[in-house]
Amino acid sequence: RLRKALVEELEDLRLEVLSPPEARKASGIVLFRVPGGLRDNYMAAVRLRSRGVMVSARGAAGVWGIRASVHFPNKEEDVEALGEALRGLRD
Repeated sequence: RLRKALVEELEDLRLEVLSPPEARKASGIVLFRVPGGLRDNYMAAVRLRSRGVMVSARGAAGVWGIRASVHFPNKEEDVEALGEALRGLRD
């Protein structure tokens, strides 16, 4: 449920979601990209963390982006906070 909300939030923001969309193949981990290159995504992850949103920049074998994950302690408000923080990066 939270993973679906996270993916929908990212898609609403028109961000590229790299993780598989199929629920049966998916975990709570979602890899996505903001516009730009590797450095832009790294800096976005740093800025998100400075706003209290726990994400990390990841990359290997030519695949890179920002990793967010939702698990049992997370709530809808956490997904909304990520969306608001991502909107704030555009300002």
